[in-house]
Amino acid sequence: MFSTLRCRRLLLATVFSLPSWAGPGDPPTLDPTWSGFVQVGVQRGPASWTSSYLPSTKNTPTFDFLVSRGRFFASSQRGLGFELVKGESITVTGGVGYFLGRLASESDRLHDLGNVKGSTGGLVTLDWRALGDALHVYSFLNSTCRQNRGSSLTLGAVLGFPVNESCKGWMDVSGRFADRTETTAFFGVTPLQSERSGLQEFHPKGGHLEDRFTIGLVHRWSSQWSVSGYLGASMLRGDAAHSPVIERNSQPLGGIVLRRTF
Repeated sequence: MFSTLRCRRLLLATVFSLPSWAGPGDPPTLDPTWSGFVQVGVQRGPASWTSSYLPSTKNTPTFDFLVSRGRFFASSQRGLGFELVKGESITVTGGVGYFLGRLASESDRLHDLGNVKGSTGGLVTLDWRALGDALHVYSFLNSTCRQNRGSSLTLGAVLGFPVNESCKGWMDVSGRFADRTETTAFFGVTPLQSERSGLQEFHPKGGHLEDRFTIGLVHRWSSQWSVSGYLGASMLRGDAAHSPVIERNSQPLGGIVLRRTF
């Protein structure tokens, strides 16, 4: 079942954020060039933002892409959208995408809790390059259309530093926050779920959910090809860290990725 009010707000936000081409004068000139990247790799860490806090930490394949033309883009992480603001140091995008849920089959502990269904929703991102490639601050705000799913906000900063002519390093620190509905969907236990699973009934309030820290290196051997690797850690916070759904509130992160830029 979908939240009609939330979907209406999402539709209105999308419509009023579109570039205004209906006014007087010529439409804005857009760069017709296609650009983007495709990358594949292996990661050890969360594929969805709760399944990996369970005991089974696995190496999973990853696939990401970004294709853009002018102000419009399609991305595995940012959905289908457009650039609302494009400046020398600030970029703001808006889009529509699909947000993963959770399968009860991911763990024995989740077996009697049922699935958390995925949902379409809206996503607004902001990237501020405060010191160029040396420091940029970012945020991701998403709101889903499904009634039992909510909204979340991620805030983070990336510090970049040179290693040599072909290799650069980076450190990424981020925190994630969510409203009561989204937190309950992944970390709450209803009376019925408690009866079925034997887990204690739990009603989280939302707020600060998670912190992440990663450090990595990227090596570029041509203008089109690069490989990167990273290590880090993820830690649950607030009510999420005390949820009976999880069996651990921290875990290591890591991965290696091959990217082709075009």
